Amino acid sequence: MASKSKPAPYTYERDDRSVTPPPRRSPSPSYLKLADEPPQSLHSTEGQRKLLILDLNGTLVHRSALHRPKHRGAPQSASALDKNGRPLPKLRPVHPRPYMTAFRSYLFAPETRAWLDVMVWSSAQPHSVGDMVEKCFASDKEKLLAVWARDTLGLPKDHYCTNASSSDESPRRPRPHPDTVHSAFTTLLLDDSPRKAELQPYNHVCIPEYSGEMRANDLEVLRTEKILADSNQDVTDTSPEFDDFSAEAPAKSEDPTLQQALLEAQSEHENKAYDETLLAVIGVLDEIKSQRNVAAWIRSGGLLRTYGTSRSSANVTVDTVISMWFERPETVQSWVEKGKKALKALRIPVEHGIDH
Repeated sequence: MASKSKPAPYTYERDDRSVTPPPRRSPSPSYLKLADEPPQSLHSTEGQRKLLILDLNGTLVHRSALHRPKHRGAPQSASALDKNGRPLPKLRPVHPRPYMTAFRSYLFAPETRAWLDVMVWSSAQPHSVGDMVEKCFASDKEKLLAVWARDTLGLPKDHYCTNASSSDESPRRPRPHPDTVHSAFTTLLLDDSPRKAELQPYNHVCIPEYSGEMRANDLEVLRTEKILADSNQDVTDTSPEFDDFSAEAPAKSEDPTLQQALLEAQSEHENKAYDETLLAVIGVLDEIKSQRNVAAWIRSGGLLRTYGTSRSSANVTVDTVISMWFERPETVQSWVEKGKKALKALRIPVEHGIDH
């Protein structure tokens, strides 16, 4: 009796494979004409919804590399199967960016949903996108307008399993609210890759990649906070029989090793902080909601202004917009403060959300 044939092996994404990126393309004359209009503020957000398109890996999350068994014969857990019975690759650990919880709460607050549509567009494969969306949005994922993954990009088969770059052309369009048509006037892409929006560069807020190095810094800040919190607890937790702090009372704070650790923790706490990029993005979104033409606002240097001033930047180039706004500490901090103000107005806690 012939044995039942097994599904043919299939290779999915591999980090060690890449292809030559396509040549750079330039925005169309009609797009540049639209973006060259003078920016104009709206008196009300009614009548013009905005669309926020979110990238995932490197933008909202960091995905760690998988730890492969050192020995070839080491046991491996069973993999999930796709619809054709072929094994899916194991999912990489996903670590949300600091303040992701506050960002999510802002996006889906009733006041924000009154003017903002939100969708996800990632070049990762569908099973990875589903995992990242779950980690970022949990139950709120049902409120996303659409979720586009690598299978929507129209890539040839030899590019599907590689790190082929993608731009903002897609064969499918999201379905917004009735009577809503999104365009360069209303659309904003949040992504860490400059080339993702090379055809519509002035509808792109490029942010620094949330890398493994940045994730390690956030964990170090968390560790430092725990050390300082534990030391404060040791000071306040006095034993009943030593309420008068007599000479016989145990004094943990006099331990030289502990003292040194506390000094080092305090020094690190003063010099390091959680990545606040998403707080700055909230500030930018809160400004864009009242802009008639998103592309014109960015083209005029809106991202580069210090919030609260009317100073404009003449002749702003694509590279300037992409590279300079998040490299200017005073500009980033200004948008962070506006973001915190927006969260406070919606009674959303400003919590970093990093717990491990």
